[in-house]
Amino acid sequence: MVEDDDSVRRALARVFVTAGYSVVLAANGSEGLEALGTVLRPCLVILDWKMPGVDGPGFLAGLAERPDRGSFGVIVISGEERRIDRKISSNVLSILRKPLDPSEILGWACPYFRAEDRSSGGLAYVPIAGAGLMGRPQYR
Repeated sequence: MVEDDDSVRRALARVFVTAGYSVVLAANGSEGLEALGTVLRPCLVILDWKMPGVDGPGFLAGLAERPDRGSFGVIVISGEERRIDRKISSNVLSILRKPLDPSEILGWACPYFRAEDRSSGGLAYVPIAGAGLMGRPQYR
């Protein structure tokens, strides 16, 4: 999940963790691209469009260069109506408008999860924003 607003990121993560899914958090696009290298088989990215530094379009452009780019989808969330350049949008499954009910995004995301994506025991690895990707794992 790539979202610069800490409260939104935590609220959305809580919804997915409560539903039994593992979640990796990133506070911007560059952290998100780096985090993809730490996940064995990502199945979905929730991507905020407007962020400081590497934003949504920058993340999608970086994603387009990855050899595994076709193995998972992206749901874009944005406070404004968006059109996405077709050159970088091949992974985009949906664009949802903020504000949104966190459970609404779970409904959009669930069809893209595989059965093995559920975490065992309801625990999920969640790097805390601000600590970077080297931060100590937190279990919820």
